[in-house]
Amino acid sequence: MLKLTMSEEPTKQVEKQLPVEKDALAKESKVSEWKLIMKWTIRRPFLLKVILPVFLVSALIYGPYSQGFIPNWYNHFRAASLTLTVNDQKDRPIDGVVVMVGDASTVTDTSGTATLSGLVAGKRVLSLHRVGFLPLEQNITLKRGSNNLGVIKIDEVAVKKVTLTLSVTDYISNAAVSNADVALDDLKPTQNSAGDVWTFTLVPVGNYKLTVSANGYNTSSTDVTVTDKSAVLDAVRLVKTGVVVFESNRDKGLRGIYTANYDGSAQKALIARVGSFEDYSPSLSPTQTKVFFFSTRDGVKISGSNSYQQALYLINIDGTGLTKISDNSEPYNARWSPDGNYISYTTPWVSQTGYKLRLYKLSNKQIVAFDNYVNIQTSTVAVSADGQYIAFDGALSSAPGSYVMYIANTDGSNVRTVDSLSIDSAEFTAAGKLHYSYYDNSQNTTRYFEYNPADGTKAEVTAPAIDKVGATLSPSEKLRTYVSTRDGKANLFVSASDGSH
Repeated sequence: MLKLTMSEEPTKQVEKQLPVEKDALAKESKVSEWKLIMKWTIRRPFLLKVILPVFLVSALIYGPYSQGFIPNWYNHFRAASLTLTVNDQKDRPIDGVVVMVGDASTVTDTSGTATLSGLVAGKRVLSLHRVGFLPLEQNITLKRGSNNLGVIKIDEVAVKKVTLTLSVTDYISNAAVSNADVALDDLKPTQNSAGDVWTFTLVPVGNYKLTVSANGYNTSSTDVTVTDKSAVLDAVRLVKTGVVVFESNRDKGLRGIYTANYDGSAQKALIARVGSFEDYSPSLSPTQTKVFFFSTRDGVKISGSNSYQQALYLINIDGTGLTKISDNSEPYNARWSPDGNYISYTTPWVSQTGYKLRLYKLSNKQIVAFDNYVNIQTSTVAVSADGQYIAFDGALSSAPGSYVMYIANTDGSNVRTVDSLSIDSAEFTAAGKLHYSYYDNSQNTTRYFEYNPADGTKAEVTAPAIDKVGATLSPSEKLRTYVSTRDGKANLFVSASDGSH
C-alpha cells in the first residue's frame, strides 16, 4: 500500500509570510488615506474662498441678465434720440418721408423735419423712404442724448409727376363726406375750403393703394394706377356702417334671411335655415340691432293641412340670441314700434274669421293680449314714439261688426275710444299726437283728425296726416314713408313727419 504524506513545514512557512504581507498592505492603505485627507485639506479653502463665490456671483448675474433687467438698465443710460431734415437735391424740404432706425419710425413734417426718440446709443442703420424718391440707407453712430444729423438729401425718381384730384361722397345721398381721411400709399392730399375736393400734388406715375376712411363709414381701399395723363381719380363713394336685411331663396330654392352692406357687398346668412323649413319676411328694428322674421322651423303642421304653421322669431343683428316670440297661434302683420322696444302683430281669432292684437315687449319678453278686441285692421295699428300708447281699429268680441278706433297704454291698461269710425290708417306724430283718417262717404272725401292722448281732445285737421297705407315714421321721427296711388299706381313716397315736403 502506498501512503502519501504531506509535510507540515511548507504550511508553517506560508503562515509566517502572511502577517508580513498584511502589515505591508495596511501601511500602504494608511498612506493612501493620508494623501486623500491632505489633498482635501488643501483644496477645500480654495473651493470655499474662490470657486464657490465665483459660482454664486455668476448665478446672481445670469438671472437678471436672462430676464433683460441688466440690458435694460444698461440701455437706460444709453438712451438717445435724433433730429434730421430731409431735402431734395434742390434743397427743398420733403414731407412724408418715412424715417426708420431699427423698429422705431416717424415721418417728416411739411418742413422736412423729423424727430425720432426711444433709441439706444451706438452704431445704427438709418433708412429713409418716400414714394417718388430713391430709398436711402446709411450707417450712423448715435451718442447718448440728442443727436442732430442735420440735412440729408435724397434723390428723386426720374419719372413724370402729376397732380390728382379726388371727391368723396356718401354712397346713398351723394353728399360730400368732408371729414374723410384720404391717403395714396403714404402721400397725403390737401383739402379745399368747401371740403369736397382733395388734391395730390407731384405724384409720380405708378401703382398705389388709395385708402379712404371716415367716422360712421366702412373704409374703402382700392388699387390705383397713375399715368402721365391722370388728372381726376374716380370718386370714392363711402358706404355707411350698418346692414340691409333681406329674404332670398338662394339656398336650394328655400327662403332664408340674409344681410349685406348698403352697397350689396359682404352678403351672408343671418341665421342658418333648419332642414327643409323656411325663414322669411324679415324686418330690421329702428335701432338696427335686432331683426324679427317669420319661420316654419318649428316643423308644426297646421291642423288638417300639409302646410306648416309659421311662428314669429327675434334675433340680434349679429345672428345671436334667437328667441321665439309667438305662441302656437299663427302670427301675422308684425310691426316695430318707433323706439324699437315693441313688436305688434295679429293672430287669428279662432272662433270666427278675423284677427286679435298682440304686443310683445322686448325688455321683459312679455306679450300683452288684447283679447277683448277682434277684427283688428292692421293698417291702423300704431305705437307712439315714446312707447307709451298703442292705437288700433277693431271691434269688441261681443259686437264684431262695430268698428271703433281705440287707444290704450302699451301694458294693456286704460283702453278708451278715440272715434266710432272705421279708420283707414293711423300714425303717431313726433309730438306724440295720434293722426288718423277715414273716408267720408257722405262728402265723398278723405277726412283727417288729430287726437291728443294726454287730454283726450280731438280736432279735424286740413293737412294730410297720412296718405293711404303703410305710413311709417323714421327712427329720427323726422321723416315718414308711405304708399300712395295718387297718380293711379301704387308708389312709395317719403315726406316730413307732418306730411309736408
